[in-house]
Amino acid sequence: MTELVTRVGLTKLSFMTFIMIIYLVLGMLMDTLPVIILTAPIFVPIAVMLGIDKVYLGVATVVIMAYGMLTPPFGANIFISSGFTGQPVASILKYSRFLYIFGLVAVFLIVYVPYVLYYR
Repeated sequence: MTELVTRVGLTKLSFMTFIMIIYLVLGMLMDTLPVIILTAPIFVPIAVMLGIDKVYLGVATVVIMAYGMLTPPFGANIFISSGFTGQPVASILKYSRFLYIFGLVAVFLIVYVPYVLYYR
């Protein structure tokens, strides 16, 4: 695995971009825990080899997965909100559009400006 990563020339930024895309897509389709259980044994050793902090990777993973759980087509949290409130899914999506914008900004900040997580 290490040889493959070095041969491809993967950097921290390209790896985190790849992680972000994978977790957003998987977050739309699956629940958070199974995705983390399936992908952590693959992604964590690569991240450690690239010098990415495990805490940063964990927080970024959870935030990206939470955002993925909100996004259609299979965003489970939208359907849960619809069932809980009795509102149609289209209404929930209409009123949560600002949540999508700010959530995407938060995801990009966490992935591309990791010092946001370490502010003291």
